[in-house]
Amino acid sequence: EQDGDRDAAAAIAAGVEDPAVAEFIVHWCLNERGAAKLLSLEPGLQQRVLAEFAPPPHVTHVSERLFQFCVAVSKRAAEEQDWSQAAGNHAATSAHPAPPRGSNVVGSGRMSSDGHASKRQRTGATDNGSAVVTGNESLFKEFLEHWGLNEDSEKKLRSLSPSLQQRVIASFEAPQVAGDPNGKFIMYCVRMAKEHPEENREQDGDRDAAAAIAAGVEDPAVAEFIVHWCLNERGATKLLSLEPELQQQVLAEFAPPAHA
Repeated sequence: EQDGDRDAAAAIAAGVEDPAVAEFIVHWCLNERGAAKLLSLEPGLQQRVLAEFAPPPHVTHVSERLFQFCVAVSKRAAEEQDWSQAAGNHAATSAHPAPPRGSNVVGSGRMSSDGHASKRQRTGATDNGSAVVTGNESLFKEFLEHWGLNEDSEKKLRSLSPSLQQRVIASFEAPQVAGDPNGKFIMYCVRMAKEHPEENREQDGDRDAAAAIAAGVEDPAVAEFIVHWCLNERGATKLLSLEPELQQQVLAEFAPPAHA
């Protein structure tokens, strides 16, 4: 299906109750695939798409870009909901403010008479950054600041998958002695990655995830390639790091065996 057929878009829009959505379909000359994806969204997400969708002028496959954008919006909304729930849990369990660095308040409880800190759970969730946190970044930052973690610790946390980031944020407890928690935290991330490898492994074959990545790619041919091969973030990032000429060479020559 080709973009640019205004009569076909008008025929699709004729069956749409919301006049704003119908106008949007005609304005962008959406084909059936793009329009169907838009109409599959909840009304609130439809309005977000109508407000935020703005493809670059040179994009020719507008319907495909719209499809990818809808996928990304849906995924972001789900992540925001997870973050909202996590923030509610965090607010419910946060009885004490974050301890100042270097004080004798360690972790989330004050030092008791025997020198041990009381334990308090912290909960959170993540996805965009490096692995990538795309939800409530402020909650992610709050976790780092709460424990006084440095850039190395942040880099290590962001290198984990979103589900494993959430596990670490929810379960980490600082050493029960005063001191720098960063070494402990980095080793904790390493241990969690080893104990839960299934949570820290990006899986190929997730078309929606590939579409979400492709939504931020300007070159429609490269975006289509990412979706076609269901590339994960690691593969797509490597492709996008190449010079345009090399990207085109990859697009033209990449042909993995059928059993791969």
